Amino acid sequence: MTRKEWAKTITAAGAMLLCWGTAPVAINFLNNTFSLVFQAFTRYALSMVLLWIYQKMLLCREDWEDLWHLVPRHLPWIVLAGFLTFVFQLFFTATYFYLAPGFANLLYQNQVVFSLFMGMLFFSEERAVLKNRFFYLGLGAVVTGVILVIRSRFGGISGSLDPRVFFPLGAGLAWSFVGVTVKKRLSPVFPNGFSTSLVFTVVTFFMFIALLIEPGPMIHGTPAGSRWVILLGTGFAGVGVGHTLFYYVVPRLGVSLTGGLQLMVPFIAGITSFLVLGETVKPLQVGGGILLLGGCALLLRTKGKATKEQTPL
Repeated sequence: MTRKEWAKTITAAGAMLLCWGTAPVAINFLNNTFSLVFQAFTRYALSMVLLWIYQKMLLCREDWEDLWHLVPRHLPWIVLAGFLTFVFQLFFTATYFYLAPGFANLLYQNQVVFSLFMGMLFFSEERAVLKNRFFYLGLGAVVTGVILVIRSRFGGISGSLDPRVFFPLGAGLAWSFVGVTVKKRLSPVFPNGFSTSLVFTVVTFFMFIALLIEPGPMIHGTPAGSRWVILLGTGFAGVGVGHTLFYYVVPRLGVSLTGGLQLMVPFIAGITSFLVLGETVKPLQVGGGILLLGGCALLLRTKGKATKEQTPL
């Protein structure tokens, strides 16, 4: 990779992190203006349209037609991936709708553990990490970090547990199922951007159904124009641009390094949340966050090393 290409890749990675770090804060900021499902539906509907426009511009006519001919044969898996993504997005949006974004984003990093275990369950080559003692060290650090972060918000070690802390845990688990489905059934057949567009279309359909049955008003009062701009802008950036940049960065930096960079998102979310919402951080949360993110980094490094060792020359 040349210096120019490296600079372009790092810039794209930074923009990706900024998109994913600020979107959670926007969800919480708008929670008294737009309902949970309306926020999720708007973001996915907008991103779906933009992704299809991008795919149409990217693919030549022959490739476009060839890919669409494959869709009916793989439709059940596309629908399953879309439904799992729909479940993930409900948990994900609820996470930041009800919880402080910096705190919640730390807990959401549990998806590294869920994804690792799901990978080992469905892909034999990923079980090599079990032979590495650092895997268990990283796992222990993550579990301890999660406990400390949760307790930092709910009265220390003896505090009562708010059931809403299960939203980020549910989001992480759902996302691991999405990853396995896409990797095992869609990635071998469709380019990443095209499969994402298909999945987003299914998600938007499920979100529309959920919107019809969601109790209460979708929009509270008469929102200012600036709030619509934030909703549409973060939908475009957090979902559409963020995922597009992710697919650009991964082939150039690799899965492990990209995953490691994503551990910076909680810091961006925490700083943005402090500036916009006034979220404060307690010492116990800092200590737990360091353990949690350090454990995630160790797990990603262990997985990357094990996968590399399993790859034939």
